[in-house]
Amino acid sequence: MENYISRFILICFLLTTCNSAYLSQTEKSILKGKVVNKETSEPIQYATVFLAYTSKGSLTDEKGEFIITGIA
Repeated sequence: MENYISRFILICFLLTTCNSAYLSQTEKSILKGKVVNKETSEPIQYATVFLAYTSKGSLTDEKGEFIITGIA
């Protein structure tokens, strides 16, 4: 389970990094996603999601969904 979440966070970080190369420096991006249990596909409530090497993060809601704003 921890391995799945670690991979998910790494993928989110890489997608955000690649995406920011195409945006101007003054624009901010929004990262939205959903954290689910790999085996049961059930949403994980109140999980902490963060971007590595930043202070940006969020908690998942009751549906396992999260939004991180202000990503440069």
